[in-house]
Amino acid sequence: MGLGEGDEEVLDVLAILHQHRVRTSSTIGQYLSPGPKALPVSGVSPEQFQAFRLPIGGNRASFLQVVSSRFTRSSYPRRLSG
Repeated sequence: MGLGEGDEEVLDVLAILHQHRVRTSSTIGQYLSPGPKALPVSGVSPEQFQAFRLPIGGNRASFLQVVSSRFTRSSYPRRLSG
């Protein structure tokens, strides 16, 4: 997040992942500008990230894990609980 997308667009992506039977995990992080010539960051509140965790991400879409925060990165290894 952070490139101007709306909440509905994020929910649409989660729904598409679910339609394609992705069930393990989903990560939602914030774009961080790599420098002054890169795209600007649009603000995303901590509450917006929290809203994508549960129930939307976890219960309705049936993902085992939804990690959503400003500094979440999918490149770091994570263990799924349970």
